[in-house]
Amino acid sequence: MIDLGEFVKKPTLVEIVTERIKTYIVENGMNAGDKLPSEKDLVEMVGVSRTVVREALKSLQLVNIVRIKSGDGIYVEDPSLRSVVDHLSFRWKINPVRQNELLETRIVLELGAIDMAIRHYNPLYIDEMERWNDKIRIALTENRIPDDEDLGFHHTLFKATGNETYAQLSEVLQDFFPPASDGQFGRTMEEILRDNLTIPEEHADILHWLRQKNTAKAKKSMKAHLMGLYRFMR
Repeated sequence: MIDLGEFVKKPTLVEIVTERIKTYIVENGMNAGDKLPSEKDLVEMVGVSRTVVREALKSLQLVNIVRIKSGDGIYVEDPSLRSVVDHLSFRWKINPVRQNELLETRIVLELGAIDMAIRHYNPLYIDEMERWNDKIRIALTENRIPDDEDLGFHHTLFKATGNETYAQLSEVLQDFFPPASDGQFGRTMEEILRDNLTIPEEHADILHWLRQKNTAKAKKSMKAHLMGLYRFMR
C-alpha cells in the first residue's frame, strides 16, 4: 500500500510557532493595540530558538497580524485583507488566464453587496453613490476617463453593506482591474472614453432599484453593468 503520509507536507517549526502565537492572541482575547509578550518570553513559552520565534513574528507582521516596534515591543495589529491581496495580486497579474476568473469573482462580490446593502438599507450611502455618479457624468463631459469616480461608486456600495470585512474587499477592486486610463486590454483612449459613456445610465438604473429595495432587479442591473467588461478581455 502507498503511504499517503509521505506526500503530506509537514509543517515547519516556524509554521507551528506562528500558529501558536495566533492561538495565544485568540485565547487571551487580545485586540488591536494590545502588547504581546516579549520575544524572550515567547521563546520560553514555545520552547524554541529565538531565530524561529523571530521568523514566525516576521511572517505574522507580513500579513498584518502583529506589528513589531523596534525598542518598544510586539503589538497585535488591526487585521486587514490588503496585505493578503497584495501577495496574491502579483500572481494574478502575471497570469492572464485568471482574468476571467477574477471578473466572475467580482460579479459574485458585487451581487452579494447588493443583497447586504438592501438588507442594511441606509439612504445616506445611496445618496453618496448618486454623488459619485454625478461626478462620472462631469468627467465624461470634460472628456476625462472617470477611473476614481467609478471606483468611488463601487467602494460606497461595499460600505453600504454594513460589513467591515466586505467593505475591505472593495479596496482591492483596483488591484483586480487596473484603471481604464492605463489602456487596459490594449484599447485606445478614444475607445475607452466611448465605452465609459454608458456608465452613468447603468449606475442610475442600479441606484433606482436600490432605492426601491428591489434586490432582484438591482442585481440584474449590476450584472448587466459588469458583463460589459467581458468583451474587453477577449
